[in-house]
Amino acid sequence: MKNRISNGFILLLIAIIASSCVYKRQIVYLQDKNYDLEHSFPKDSIVKSVGVKSFEYKLEVNDIVSIEVSSLSPSEYNVFTNPDSQNKSPLLSGYILARDGTVELPVIGKVKLEGLTVNAAQVLVQQEIDKYLESPIVNLKLLSFKVTILGEVKQPGTYNSYTNTMNVFDVVGMAGDLTDVADRANIKLIRQENDSAKVIYLNLLDDQVLASNYFHLLPNDILVIPPLKVKNFRQYQLQNFGLILSTLTVISLLIIRF
Repeated sequence: MKNRISNGFILLLIAIIASSCVYKRQIVYLQDKNYDLEHSFPKDSIVKSVGVKSFEYKLEVNDIVSIEVSSLSPSEYNVFTNPDSQNKSPLLSGYILARDGTVELPVIGKVKLEGLTVNAAQVLVQQEIDKYLESPIVNLKLLSFKVTILGEVKQPGTYNSYTNTMNVFDVVGMAGDLTDVADRANIKLIRQENDSAKVIYLNLLDDQVLASNYFHLLPNDILVIPPLKVKNFRQYQLQNFGLILSTLTVISLLIIRF
């Protein structure tokens, strides 16, 4: 009888421990089928190449860009640079792409930037301003590239990028990495397309995510990081197991005694 009770307690403890564990295979990024979890490198030690698709964002309607101009022309003739821009937030001092995909520049008028990469847009603006200023230098940046990350992440929030590209790991890094109970195999990407929202699932445990069409993000993308089932167990069920275990302990002691 005592042996049966002891074995029952051991099995129960094993079940509780197993249910509250997060395994290494659930948290190591970019694994492949040959990944050695014990030593954290591919079993055959061969460097593997994964084809990452090239990507460069193209400007769209409602994007906000900053355009800074410097030149050898006298400052009173340089109407392209806003003297008050240093006293404003970056978004307030930028140019918004109108519905027709253009920005309205002083003297020059409308310049269509929709569909161009940031680099191509800078070249186009440079060519237009060359007509009015002596040796101008144009610096064009995208100001409205923001991505939101929510859920099982250490620092959830909205993050801005002033580069031409941003990928999933860029945002994860900005947010301080995912928590230890984050479900890295089922990251939800929400992307607005016209009047609808598309939901895509990404597996950050699989190195093939690097080749995904959705590895690079677009402005206003939202990443939602769900928890593993173990989080629910730790927060709500572990206390119940402790209560049950205490009750069973008292009952077993009574049975053994009498």
